[in-house]
Amino acid sequence: MTSRGGAPDRGGMRGAAITRWASTRHVYVDNLKVILIALVIVGHAIIGYTEFDAWSYADVREVTLAPVTAIVLFVLGAPFGLLVIPLLFLVAGLLTPPSVERKGTGRFVGDRLLRLGVPFIVFALLIWPLLEYALFL
Repeated sequence: MTSRGGAPDRGGMRGAAITRWASTRHVYVDNLKVILIALVIVGHAIIGYTEFDAWSYADVREVTLAPVTAIVLFVLGAPFGLLVIPLLFLVAGLLTPPSVERKGTGRFVGDRLLRLGVPFIVFALLIWPLLEYALFL
């Protein structure tokens, strides 16, 4: 059996398993994750333009929000901010057992280390030091 490109199709059974797995996904959970991650990004973007000095580039910030605007956004966003990350952890925790069941413990841990560990190491050892160096030139 060959794939569309003419190469041998070695993933026929695996492709069927993936299709079967994808058909059991709950779209509303994926949508919830997208909305929660978008809220995290919006919250961090707002904090980046306020007078809070928690960001590493606070010393070189060129534009800030008016104090009244920052307070209004904080008052409106703080209640949601208290719930977003715990809800993301809840969703992740609820989705972990089926993933471990499907992949097995070893493959699950290996996939997580590859997906999360490698980007973290690259960021911590390469990108972050370069950013800090560039900020304080």
